[in-house]
Amino acid sequence: MTRLRKYRWGLLLVAAGAAALSVAATAGSAPQKAAGSTSAAAKPIVVGISSRTWTSPPLKDAGLAARAEAKRLGNIKVVFALTDDGPGQVAAVESLIAKKVDIIAIDPNDDKAIVPAVKEANAAGIPVIMWVGGVTQGKVASTILTSEVEGGRLVGAWVFKKLGGTGDVALEQGSAEHPAGRAREKGFRAALARSPNIKLSNYGEGNWARDTGETTAANFLTKTPTLDAIVALNDEMALGALTAVKNAGTKTMVTGYNGQCTALQSVWQGGLTAVLYQPFAQMGQVIVDLSVKILNGKHVAKTVTLPEVVLDKTLMQKVKSGSVKTSTGLKTSVRNAVNGCK
Repeated sequence: MTRLRKYRWGLLLVAAGAAALSVAATAGSAPQKAAGSTSAAAKPIVVGISSRTWTSPPLKDAGLAARAEAKRLGNIKVVFALTDDGPGQVAAVESLIAKKVDIIAIDPNDDKAIVPAVKEANAAGIPVIMWVGGVTQGKVASTILTSEVEGGRLVGAWVFKKLGGTGDVALEQGSAEHPAGRAREKGFRAALARSPNIKLSNYGEGNWARDTGETTAANFLTKTPTLDAIVALNDEMALGALTAVKNAGTKTMVTGYNGQCTALQSVWQGGLTAVLYQPFAQMGQVIVDLSVKILNGKHVAKTVTLPEVVLDKTLMQKVKSGSVKTSTGLKTSVRNAVNGCK
């Protein structure tokens, strides 16, 4: 690696760590009302969270982190309404409204279909936080994101550079109905537009799942046996695509997106080539921290953006050894993956 590339990596990782610390410092301010109170009379804050089900490991990471942060602060209860259905998520959010939760955080399966639920929460006087994706209408107190467009661009550009600027690639989308899916694809296509010798020879949706990810990738490889790379827009689809590649006996590189432990473990063991890492556990923590601030009448940013980075084995080795500066969350994720995701 040249001195200039080392310098750029250093800047990226230091910036990621600084951004993470800044968000934690801003969002994690001590609550002044119910949270943290030891008074028996204090009414607990109830935070409702809606997303896809925990068959998606990153969402499970976020949910467990939200619970842990609620326990740390004290006098906060987190309840979940999970569904993999787009229109069905409206009913899930309505169930939280019926439970009279104090605030609702929504990762939208479909940013248009969820609008009625957001408006119902607004009408009930319940503040709404969006996370992972936004919403097209309705009042939102804050939105917690990574830059999905930039993430898609980063992983696309990384793959194209790895291929030497030429080759056949496939894009495995999760769902074009999901705002994060659309944004990731937009970023990928922006990188593609700057790479005239890269051909997008295959495109398909894997529904964010490992089994459908494998089937979709197998179809790619049947159509284009000499495929150079498959860019999957989440880790579960990437792990499924990796199985398809092994079954086909090709040397097609596969990259993931999210940074769940099993995907990082695969990178460490030489399976997946790289993963776009997103700090989902930190996202769950920030949901609770922002909820407390909002309910205490504190000012919060309209958008909280968390850092992301493309992780390959070389960079994982540097994070593990401490030779690069980065966030505590990334260090923990790498350590867990290296230790077998125990």
